[in-house]
Amino acid sequence: FEMQRAADQAHAEFISKYGGELALGTGFASTPAPSVFSPPATPSYPVGPGPRVQQPAATPAKTPEKLYESAPKLNLGAMSRESLDDSVQDARHDLGKLSANLREESRAAARDAVKGTSDILKGNASGLGKKAKEEAARLKEAMQKAMEEERSLKAMKGRAAEEVKKARERMQQHLTDSKEGAMGDLTQMAKDQFGSLRGKANDAFEEGQNVMEREWKDFTSGQDS
Repeated sequence: FEMQRAADQAHAEFISKYGGELALGTGFASTPAPSVFSPPATPSYPVGPGPRVQQPAATPAKTPEKLYESAPKLNLGAMSRESLDDSVQDARHDLGKLSANLREESRAAARDAVKGTSDILKGNASGLGKKAKEEAARLKEAMQKAMEEERSLKAMKGRAAEEVKKARERMQQHLTDSKEGAMGDLTQMAKDQFGSLRGKANDAFEEGQNVMEREWKDFTSGQDS
């Protein structure tokens, strides 16, 4: 847009500078044109009503400012009407080419800007995609670790339940053994007590029997006497 504005401004300055002198061409239509242009000596524009000579194409390497500055200056006072008309047409042609070049350069700059923006966006998108893949890989790894930990916890829970079951079985067996041992001890104690009581009873019975036998002997011996 800046280049297009510069071209439009140059065109407006050309028209404002030479537009008022174009009407004077009628007064010197028959005036010869010995020297139409200032140096360089070889004119770039045709003099007189002769056939129009094709102007050499401008070198693409030159910028529009260089083309405008290097353009030969017109000597309008020494030009005929036909030469002036041809010169104006050539000038308009050059300005048109200049404007076209400016538009093409503007479009090229816009295309480059769009391409650069697209490349930047693609690069950013590629970077974001790479980061998203990395985050997805990290998330997948974390989920796998969580699943492994869950399986480990389940295995530990199963082992703990098995240990609890075994502990209960051992406690039950110990209780059973203790109960049986206690019953055995009580039975043995009862047997021992019963044996002791039986022995004491036998001793008491024998003692009573001996007493009765002595008393009977004493009684019978007393009767005999």
